[in-house]
Amino acid sequence: MTLEIENSPTQAGPDLFKVKIHVSRGLYNGITVEKSNSNLYVALAEMVDHLLEKFNRFGDKARVKERTGARRLVRATT
Repeated sequence: MTLEIENSPTQAGPDLFKVKIHVSRGLYNGITVEKSNSNLYVALAEMVDHLLEKFNRFGDKARVKERTGARRLVRATT
């Protein structure tokens, strides 16, 4: 997980917080989510929500592939 703050030295204004997570191993290998907001806690909350959606979609995709393969196997044997 990477937490980052962007602050322009030439312009006054609100800071921008960036939260990024990259899964590099395990079941969810390759998933990357990045969110930014002027409030760190809002950026974290948005990242967590989006990460849960990504994990669910990733799991759904794996289940669909498994079911499709099983159906092909059943059709091939009958």
